[in-house]
Amino acid sequence: MTQAGLDELMLRDLLRELDSSALSIGEIMREWKRVPYDTSEVRLLRNAVNTYVEKGTQLVPYPLNDLQPSVEEASRWVRDGFFFVSSPDPGVSLMIVKTDAGEGFFRVPRVRYCSYYSSNGFRYHPVGITQSLTMALTKLGAI
Repeated sequence: MTQAGLDELMLRDLLRELDSSALSIGEIMREWKRVPYDTSEVRLLRNAVNTYVEKGTQLVPYPLNDLQPSVEEASRWVRDGFFFVSSPDPGVSLMIVKTDAGEGFFRVPRVRYCSYYSSNGFRYHPVGITQSLTMALTKLGAI
């Protein structure tokens, strides 16, 4: 077998492995106990998206497969601990899930922000988990 044939087989195997790690929103909902975003976090998310838009990046705060959601639907996502931002030009969507991470000292609730990306809006690939929403928002730069 030629080197090009071996490279193609390796690429197919890598793509198959990557696709098997992708999760649906239903699987993500079952995997994590989610926490709703509060008003200050929503303001931070909105300001971050606006900053990228002012710099010329084409971003919309919706998933790729639903670019015209109702206000009720978008507010339900925030109450369910989901935040979506998409760039229709390259066709990439980022989802940040606010999750419950138990309690810290003095029973203070802790949260984690799990980031996922998607190129089709239906299957999401894990990107990482952070303790800070600001750190999760840095993944917007990759879009």
